[in-house]
Amino acid sequence: MNKIRGAAGEALQKFFFELKNESGDINSIVPHFADFKLIFNSNTDDLVDEEHISIYSSEWLDPAYSFNKIIPILNFKEYSLQMFEGLIISFGGITEDVTRCSLDALSQLISLTLKTPVNITLSANETIDIIYNHILDILAKSAKKDRVMEPLFNTISNLLIKSEFLKPKYFKFCEQIHKAITVEIYDTNNIHKVLSAVEIFYNLLFFERIDKDHDIYSKTMRSLLFLLCHKYPVVRKRASEKIYLFLMSIDNSLIYDIETDDVDEISILISETNWTEVISSIRENRNKVAKMLKINMEIKKKEDDKTVIVDIKK
Repeated sequence: MNKIRGAAGEALQKFFFELKNESGDINSIVPHFADFKLIFNSNTDDLVDEEHISIYSSEWLDPAYSFNKIIPILNFKEYSLQMFEGLIISFGGITEDVTRCSLDALSQLISLTLKTPVNITLSANETIDIIYNHILDILAKSAKKDRVMEPLFNTISNLLIKSEFLKPKYFKFCEQIHKAITVEIYDTNNIHKVLSAVEIFYNLLFFERIDKDHDIYSKTMRSLLFLLCHKYPVVRKRASEKIYLFLMSIDNSLIYDIETDDVDEISILISETNWTEVISSIRENRNKVAKMLKINMEIKKKEDDKTVIVDIKK
């Protein structure tokens, strides 16, 4: 992957080097040409010909260098969605170094501390709006396409770790993401996708709760409780671990309508239940946990609605 990135960086440097002295309205051919010239050729102005550009291509092998260069392109609307579609493979990838470098660069962009040769005119909130809109767009147009959904789920989970994405102003975005993911994992046999959904639901539990009209917590906790009785034992186990971690991490349980005295009891019940056993033997404990968390597990289904998670009998 490093070699591919290096070859792509060198090709783009050569392209913009060739065009940089062209006359005419170059911006009509390449929107934001001046900005892209700075991004890809800021270190080649002293070169005589493009053959010598290869001496700089090795820099693109370094993911930290590459992502610091290309992340600002998210703020150019003509390229933003396509850029994000490519970046989800990095944000949600399996290579730790690439994931870390790409997310670090994005964090710096959002905090307006990214050192870049182009002027960043959008605010942090505007950049996050763009990212959320891209996520919803991809969730809609690539539904049930696992080659897209798996890295996208990982990307969403990684982004939601950052508190900037969990502010009340983004309630509608998070609500739509939760709904889309619930539909996406319905009746799927892709265990990796379901496990990634567990991570997303867990992260959404920490959405900044200001009132009951902006309540992501109840929806996502309900999803995790349903997954406690999922057909795959590993999913049930992971969901139980996340609920337990959530209970151990909150300082004021009353914010979530959980009685203080119940927190320990719920935690003990979760930890002492073997969630990998057959569903019929763990269903009662799941329902006890739901009752103490004050989460309504009833489902009101329409006859033509096939997108909700199947109810687990009491």
